[in-house]
Amino acid sequence: MLDGVTKKHLVRMGIPKVHWQAKLANIPDECKHKETMQKYVDIIDEKVSDSCGLLLHGDYSQGKSALGSICLKAAACKGIIGFWIHAKEIPHHIIKETRFDSEFTVYERALSVPLLVIDELQIRKNPAYTEFSAEDLIRSRVDEQKTTIVTTNVSIQSIKTDFPALFAVLEEAVLPIKISGHNFRAGKRKSI
Repeated sequence: MLDGVTKKHLVRMGIPKVHWQAKLANIPDECKHKETMQKYVDIIDEKVSDSCGLLLHGDYSQGKSALGSICLKAAACKGIIGFWIHAKEIPHHIIKETRFDSEFTVYERALSVPLLVIDELQIRKNPAYTEFSAEDLIRSRVDEQKTTIVTTNVSIQSIKTDFPALFAVLEEAVLPIKISGHNFRAGKRKSI
């Protein structure tokens, strides 16, 4: 697959199959975030060591989730096996105590890995359990100096306004990067 990253690694990290082939080379050069992401990926082992996560935010279909998988794969190439979790599934994993393997629940895995991608964080005007469980997970990871990458379609201003407690913990945990410039879903299916 990618410098020693096998299908078994991709499955264990929980990366959705749709993102297995994601790579920075697929991002058009005119996308302003490409260079920043390349720099981050090049030294991802240092960023993980420094607990420096990312908030990948922007409109739908801009490649935020794919960038999260690229970061996980780059870290795996340097011997850092991370994990992917969908934000909306965090409460389910907590309540059901879903098993990751014989040793850990999925939530325990999300707490303990050196690099975690929380995909598709949503913020509603009346926050639900998903928002609070994501905040708790991020806060716990900050306390343990673990690196977290969050993808969201929600603007930073909306997070700050609608869920200030989460905004405060994100300020400590992540660098915001606006993802824009190319719609990766447009025109994927050309005809029937």
